[in-house]
Amino acid sequence: MASEDVTPVASKFERRAIAAETVMLGLLLAMMLILASTQIVLRNVFEQGISWADPLIRALVLWLGLLGAVAAARRDKHIRIDLLTHYLSPFWNELLRLLGHVVTSVVAALIAWHGGRLVLLEREFEATVFLDIPAWILQLVIPASFGMIGLFYLAAAIASVRKMTSKR
Repeated sequence: MASEDVTPVASKFERRAIAAETVMLGLLLAMMLILASTQIVLRNVFEQGISWADPLIRALVLWLGLLGAVAAARRDKHIRIDLLTHYLSPFWNELLRLLGHVVTSVVAALIAWHGGRLVLLEREFEATVFLDIPAWILQLVIPASFGMIGLFYLAAAIASVRKMTSKR
């Protein structure tokens, strides 16, 4: 395959991955809202509820939050404090941006590593959450999402280095 052919394939893959991410986020949010609303109605009207609904809602909040963080990282749209950017030159702004990307990548990689250790530990202890679902399955999102965040910010750091070196 020629190098010119790689970009359209990567672009097509990226578009499909973004579409899948959007659908997954929408489904998780819809499931969470429907389940929470159902639980409220059941408790207030019928004075009973679904025993496994609350733990599932907590797991959905975790998944939705972390997958949303991955989407934000992919777009480099995380919250940042731009206190100095108005006072520094473009070079120093880019240097600070690079530093932020590197630190974010390293921290995300550390969380992914320790999240992976947590998943392995939970698997070893055979802990279950609700409906006898193993806890480690629901916790897989922690190392996976932080690993992806770390990779996105590593790529952003590399792009920053390229940008800085091309200007010199």
